[in-house]
Amino acid sequence: MKKLLLPLFAGLLISGTLAAQTEEKLDRYCNARFGYCLDYPTVLMYRGEESANGDGLVFTNTSGAEVLRVFGRRNQDANGNKITLNAQFRKDATGDPKKKRKVTYQKLGTDFYAVSGYENGTIFYMKVVQLEDAFGYAIMHYKPEEKAIYEESGILEQVFASFR
Repeated sequence: MKKLLLPLFAGLLISGTLAAQTEEKLDRYCNARFGYCLDYPTVLMYRGEESANGDGLVFTNTSGAEVLRVFGRRNQDANGNKITLNAQFRKDATGDPKKKRKVTYQKLGTDFYAVSGYENGTIFYMKVVQLEDAFGYAIMHYKPEEKAIYEESGILEQVFASFR
C-alpha cells in the first residue's frame, strides 16, 4: 500500500509546487494585430518570436519542444465568405484521421469554444475565441506522461482561462 501511495503523493506534491510557482511567475502575451491576450507560466514555457505577419507565436517547453501555439486568423473561408463561430466549431470538433485526432471533449459558448482529446500520440487542448472579425486560437500539445505538469497542477486552466 505504501508503494502505491508514494508515487501518488509525489505527483501531487510536484503538481502543487508547480501551481504555486506558476502563480508567481506568469507573464502576459498580447497580440497587437488581432487583439487577443493570454497568461503563460514562465517557469515552463518560453515565448518565441512573433511570426512575420504578426498573427501569433509559439511557446516551447524546457526541452525546446512546442507546447503552445497562439494565433489569429480572419473568420473567412478560402473564397472570402464569412465563417461563423458555430461553423468553425463543428469543423474543429470532428476527428481528423490525417492528424490521428480523436476528440474527447467539446464545449461551445457564445463567444468561444473548446475542444480537446488526442492527436498524433499527444494530448491536445484548443480554445478558439471570437474576435471582432477574426478567431483567436490557443492550442496546447503535451505528452500523456506530462499530464500532471499541465493539467493536475492547474497550468492548463490558468492559461486557457486568461485567453481572450
